[in-house]
Amino acid sequence: IIAPVYTFGCSVTLRQSSLLDQVTMRTVTAILRAILPVAAVAKSDDPKVYVERFGDKYLTVFNDSDRKKDVVVTITTKPPAKAKELLSGAGLTVTDGKLKLTLGAEDVAVIELD
Repeated sequence: IIAPVYTFGCSVTLRQSSLLDQVTMRTVTAILRAILPVAAVAKSDDPKVYVERFGDKYLTVFNDSDRKKDVVVTITTKPPAKAKELLSGAGLTVTDGKLKLTLGAEDVAVIELD
């Protein structure tokens, strides 16, 4: 049996072949399904820039490339009134649920949503 599970825009394929694999697959599938709603809260317009949510109001945005990137992060749930990049202290403008950021090569931004 092949069970595709999607998270963070990537496909994870789990194959079960034994009872232990079946239990492991059920556990992993339950965990991935539990985090999917959280993972789907924000997304990047660039496939090499990853967005991850922590708690109710924090995002990390990571540029996994060797080049500087201008990226748009779309908040797919109720957009915040404002946001702040915590490492630099810079305020960010939220327009129509979108944040615009510039990240250096292999750089990360930590964003607080208000």
